[in-house]
Amino acid sequence: MVVSPRSNEGAAAVIPPFLEGGLGGISAPVEPALTVVMASKSPLTPLQGRGGWRLRCFSILLAVLTLNLSSCGLYTTVFGPPTTTIRSIQAVAELNANQNMAATVDAVFVYDSTALTLLPNKSSDWFANKAALQSALGSRIEVVSEQVAPPSIVDFVLPARHRRALTVYSYVDYVAGNLGVTDITFYRAAQIQLTPSKVVYTGQ
Repeated sequence: MVVSPRSNEGAAAVIPPFLEGGLGGISAPVEPALTVVMASKSPLTPLQGRGGWRLRCFSILLAVLTLNLSSCGLYTTVFGPPTTTIRSIQAVAELNANQNMAATVDAVFVYDSTALTLLPNKSSDWFANKAALQSALGSRIEVVSEQVAPPSIVDFVLPARHRRALTVYSYVDYVAGNLGVTDITFYRAAQIQLTPSKVVYTGQ
């Protein structure tokens, strides 16, 4: 190969034939390789370099887990359903309450969510079907029943496993009317006050 000694201005570079196919199949030019080396010397951010991707993945996973744990579904799966906070139940019958007759007051502790769907919403329905419901639901519920005559104060003796109850219902057999069921699950100290005209629930 002969290269003319004339000026090379505007002339194309002449590549020797033995370099036209590259060196051993390596066809990448030298300059980009130098550029990569230069870039590798740049400072690393906290989330780059060895283990950076792990830290990033862990941060994302922690954020997702925290969000999900705040949702009711996952909380229930991990920790189980919430249970009652009730620690005491007291019934207080005023003078002339229930036409001066004793009233039946039932506290129903429910340990199974399916049993809850079978319990009636009216006191009259509960007392009319009480025996059948207790027989059918068995250990899935426990009933504490008290006769409260006016004037008197009655403290209920709670079941040994009452803290495991998912729901606690109160039914009162009262002549003042067909009372509805009252949910006292999240009272801590529930008081059922029988007055001459109505039943009042208070608690902490």
